[in-house]
Amino acid sequence: MGRTLKPAPADTKQTKVDALLAANELLEIERVAIMSRPRTVAGQIEHQWLSVQMLSNLRSIAMVRGKVSEIVALTNAIDKAEDALRGLQKNKIDDELSAMAARIEGFDDARHILADAKDDE
Repeated sequence: MGRTLKPAPADTKQTKVDALLAANELLEIERVAIMSRPRTVAGQIEHQWLSVQMLSNLRSIAMVRGKVSEIVALTNAIDKAEDALRGLQKNKIDDELSAMAARIEGFDDARHILADAKDDE
């Protein structure tokens, strides 16, 4: 039979909570800096990623404190934020593909114009 774990001392739990709260403060500063820049898809992706990280830290705090209802709520919030992040990433890829297609069409148009110009000579 295995030995049961001793409960973590209260000061160890508080140290973990303090570290997670400090990490969230730094993430919040970074989030505000991103929000102050002009709005772009890349900025929105960064912002959403920071939100996921902050929610993960809050869920870890809830786990340390043993608050099951908060863990469930934060897990659901993380899932929604990750879905939004995936949507933003898909939009960015779609935008990049559209830009590439437009450039290719532009090259094709230029090639046709040059070919027509050579035929006219």
